[in-house]
Amino acid sequence: MLSTEINWGQATNYDTAVGPPVLAKANNIQFQATVRPVKGLTIDNTYLMTRLRDVNTNANMFNNHIIRSKWNYQFTRELSLRVIGRYNAVLSNYNPANPQFALSSLPPAKNFNADILLTYFVQPRHGCLSRLQQQSPEPYQSSSGRCAGKSGANARSFPQ
Repeated sequence: MLSTEINWGQATNYDTAVGPPVLAKANNIQFQATVRPVKGLTIDNTYLMTRLRDVNTNANMFNNHIIRSKWNYQFTRELSLRVIGRYNAVLSNYNPANPQFALSSLPPAKNFNADILLTYFVQPRHGCLSRLQQQSPEPYQSSSGRCAGKSGANARSFPQ
């Protein structure tokens, strides 16, 4: 499946460096693609771009790019693995030393995060989850695995 949406026109910049919100030229792009290369694997990719420019000078206020990829693999009826990677970049001319010359209060930033989820369902409403998250520049953080439903032979937990 492929999906694309492109918009241009005007929008309000609510993140001005100084003064009230202002009208700006706007461009938005949204692209989505889903592929299923092999049985059990689904890959969803998304690209989002938002750009605002000054109405008079055409100077860049900010660009925001988001790239997201979600991979879901169903090993068996009970066991699945989901991996999500997301990159976000904000490009702007903001300078904290000279905010009066900036067109946006958004500071430039780049970020990548990942989320890994391993799920095991013994039967409906009875399963275990193990999750690993990463947000740059922080190291990976593992949340506690948890099991829902009955305890004993039907509930299994994965080691941390």
